[in-house]
Amino acid sequence: MFYLLGSIALLFFFAIVLLVRSDLRKQSLILAAICMPLGPITEVIYFRDYWTYVSILPKVTIMGYSFFIEDLLFGFVAAGIMSICYDFFLHKKPLEQIYKPRLRQAIVISIFQFALFIVLSLTTRINSIFLTSFCVMVAMVPILYLRRDLTRCALISGLICGLGAFIFYFLILLIPGAIEFLLKAWKLSAEYSSLHVLGLPIPLTEILWAFSQAFYFGVIYKFCVGSGYKESGEYSLK
Repeated sequence: MFYLLGSIALLFFFAIVLLVRSDLRKQSLILAAICMPLGPITEVIYFRDYWTYVSILPKVTIMGYSFFIEDLLFGFVAAGIMSICYDFFLHKKPLEQIYKPRLRQAIVISIFQFALFIVLSLTTRINSIFLTSFCVMVAMVPILYLRRDLTRCALISGLICGLGAFIFYFLILLIPGAIEFLLKAWKLSAEYSSLHVLGLPIPLTEILWAFSQAFYFGVIYKFCVGSGYKESGEYSLK
């Protein structure tokens, strides 16, 4: 129930952002739609060693693959919010195609990122939540090398979503029964993977995950289409 409520709350916030900033709808909705399937796909990995939960909604089956609606919804809103949080909170408006579009490079980097995760998950005993964060940060190295102007956007996007995750869990855990749900769902020890604030076990892994994913999703659309900001300095179409 808490996962569903949290996903609905994020969807409500996302809708408000798009209502206020109609100029950000295109990039956020494109990325949200592309990343929507990642929610159910990554849960297959996370259920193995990170967490598990029982949904109050029945599973949906498409082409023989079953998944929870919450995962689909979270994949959509998380990517959408992360892609525009920098522009929304800092009142920025990216300019289209002032840099060379790098969609091909983004695809190659994404394939490498996925392959790296598979290799590490098969050859190490590192928890999947740490592996996903690590692989995303590795993927950001060539992205920021090719587009150094996006470094500020990536860092601030990560910090905004990391802080947002802290506030989100703090509020969710105030709801009666939420702490019990969290402790039952998480497979990692709450003692070593949580930040205890006013008696609330806020998961540090979720803050790390939010930072790393926003570090990536905050700039990947701009990297693909060549958009950027005036204050970044000289433009380059090379």
